[in-house]
Amino acid sequence: MDIATLSHRSSVPRIPTLTSPSFDRNQNSACMFTVLNDIHSALRWIIVLLIIIVLFKSLTGMYNKAYNQNDRRFALFAMVGLHLQLIIGLILYFISPAVNAALADTDLMKNATSRFWGVEHIAGMLIGITVITMGYMRAKNRGSDWARHRTIFFHYLIGFILILATIPWPFRANGIGRDWF
Repeated sequence: MDIATLSHRSSVPRIPTLTSPSFDRNQNSACMFTVLNDIHSALRWIIVLLIIIVLFKSLTGMYNKAYNQNDRRFALFAMVGLHLQLIIGLILYFISPAVNAALADTDLMKNATSRFWGVEHIAGMLIGITVITMGYMRAKNRGSDWARHRTIFFHYLIGFILILATIPWPFRANGIGRDWF
């Protein structure tokens, strides 16, 4: 091979850009949706496990146990995981075919599936995450260990119930339920 052949630009594979004809926005968006949706679904189980651990530790901690670094870390990891889940969920909210169809529905509030994906899921998750975040922040300012455990327990419990109520479990109505994993 000579130098002229090596330096010729047409022999170098080109990476598709947003403006190139080989870039398929729908295919790339569908791929991104699938990957993010799988991450969102898997992260759900990690967060459910973390919140259950936090609830157990704070409930047992209310009975003569000091609020230590381990308790604080589990509560923090659960809250950070929820915030990561929120960010992924917000991205999915804007690229999801189910949400796009729900928001395009003229009878959004009359149709249970459209209402769930367009309003209930995001509202329930936002409120649940807010309650848990408030509980974590308030627990930092409590004076006694008992008060910290109690604050964490009740805020995380209320937030967890809201989150569990708005997860699209497989046993939910047709069009709402999603797979376990």
